[in-house]
Amino acid sequence: MEIPVVSEDRVFASVRKEYLALLSPELATAIPKKSVLREDWSVWNFKRHPLHRAKALPAEAVRRGRNALKHFERLEVWQAVGMADPWLVGVTTAPSGKEHYHLIYDWGLETTLDSTLLR
Repeated sequence: MEIPVVSEDRVFASVRKEYLALLSPELATAIPKKSVLREDWSVWNFKRHPLHRAKALPAEAVRRGRNALKHFERLEVWQAVGMADPWLVGVTTAPSGKEHYHLIYDWGLETTLDSTLLR
């Protein structure tokens, strides 16, 4: 699923609230619970990290998403600022040079769904 990124740099990517609710309803629901000040948020930031395949969580995500991974030029781990569960994101570049981001795996699903449903 493509992630509509509002703003980006090499360190962070920003996603609007309405898109985040579609991509990861669990995360969108959890954000306002972190602080009263976050109830009126409209954009959420993600810290971007290169993928380190040796780490336990990325390794599991790579194992589960391995068939889809060959379609991406680069893989990143996005950590929602102030939240625990990261995303595995695939990156492609259009002929225009614009990067497109695709949600491959959401670790938040592991904590909200029965893991047998994900297999």
